[in-house]
Amino acid sequence: MYTGESVTLSCGFGGDPAGWEYFWYKDTWKTALPNTESSRSEGSSYTISPAALAHSGEYRCRAARGRDPFYSDYSDPLTLQISGIPQTQLTVQSGWTEVFTNETVTLRCVIQASSTEWIYEWYRDGQELPVDEADSSSVNGDTYTILSTDQSHTGPYICRGKLTRRAVQSITSSPVNLNVLTLPKVQLTVQSGWKEVFSNETVTLRCIIQGSSTEWIYEWYRDGQELPVDAADSSSVNRDTYTILSADQSHNGLYTCRGKLQRAVVYSLISISATLNVQAQPQAVVTLDNGWMEIFLIITEGSLTMRCELQGTSANWKYIWYRDGAQISLNHTGERHTVGFWNGSCDGEYKCQGNRADRTYYSLISAGFMTANIRLYFILGVSGSVIIFISLVVLAVKCFKKCRKSDHGLPTAVYEEIALTTETEGSEAVIGQHCFYSAVQLTP
Repeated sequence: MYTGESVTLSCGFGGDPAGWEYFWYKDTWKTALPNTESSRSEGSSYTISPAALAHSGEYRCRAARGRDPFYSDYSDPLTLQISGIPQTQLTVQSGWTEVFTNETVTLRCVIQASSTEWIYEWYRDGQELPVDEADSSSVNGDTYTILSTDQSHTGPYICRGKLTRRAVQSITSSPVNLNVLTLPKVQLTVQSGWKEVFSNETVTLRCIIQGSSTEWIYEWYRDGQELPVDAADSSSVNRDTYTILSADQSHNGLYTCRGKLQRAVVYSLISISATLNVQAQPQAVVTLDNGWMEIFLIITEGSLTMRCELQGTSANWKYIWYRDGAQISLNHTGERHTVGFWNGSCDGEYKCQGNRADRTYYSLISAGFMTANIRLYFILGVSGSVIIFISLVVLAVKCFKKCRKSDHGLPTAVYEEIALTTETEGSEAVIGQHCFYSAVQLTP
């Protein structure tokens, strides 16, 4: 029994109790127990109320009657064990006092010197909780389960036990503060920060969960389809990164991620998508920066400028120039390269290649550009122009001569007056009337 309870001991030997006086002994046979505020003998009964730890021990009784008392034998001993009110400990069965929305949480109330006679009372913020509410249940009497947490379940929890057939309550437990957190936001980033990704590059995506815990594992998606983290072209590093070892255009798409708690089927929010656009390795092309229309300016200035262009990509490139297969200069990284037009020692096959300024990545190397061909084209162009000019002059002279000859050979009309005579048959002469006949003569 526990301190604070009441207990009554009875002494009897089967005969008529009338005339008998009863004596009570504790842990000794020498001195009978006196009446006190917490214990007294009445008739054949001995009552202790309220019980204290000091009342623990072995109790005996015997009866006596007559002036010269006749004593009965001592009774067999009865051991009375008085225990202190038991301590109570409240624990979260999972061990986590910070939980997320929609988790299942089980609280356990542990009473020392536990007995199946205990029933349990549960409190949050000082208000008793019913054990039959929709989101909780009582299991084996000593657990309180919240099936799906939300922020209304945040607060300090306590519990205590109560014996079913006696007015005994355990000491109230120390509070356990349960903090229900909203599902964390997630941010997906390309760890390198690159806006352009090219074929064969290594790309690492990182999933950042606010208030991150080592309990999270990560799920990765491309265009809504979950990605395996053990695929040949990817690996999971420290669990929050997804690495594409050699990117190609099949990796293009919208990537998202989310976290999943190891201890429970609870997911974070899904991240905002990150677009990955893998571009083909760009092709370098060497062009004449001056332009073919400025060839005479090239001749007068005596220099020729080539330009390295990368097809289908933006800025932030450095450039490597080669002449006849050898790199020109480690310090020359510009997109333009100028050589002397009339300096034959600068002739050769020029090529270029792009190199990313922010990382080690190279474009495809360009086709060769022969500077000596420019002079050849110029000579051929000048020669062709002279020939065409002479041809045009000759043609013009011939045309002029032909036109003059044509002017002297035009047909000439010759007119002759013919007088009418009276001998003309079928005609009647009219005074003052003449007829003109014309004949065409060609001058030889």
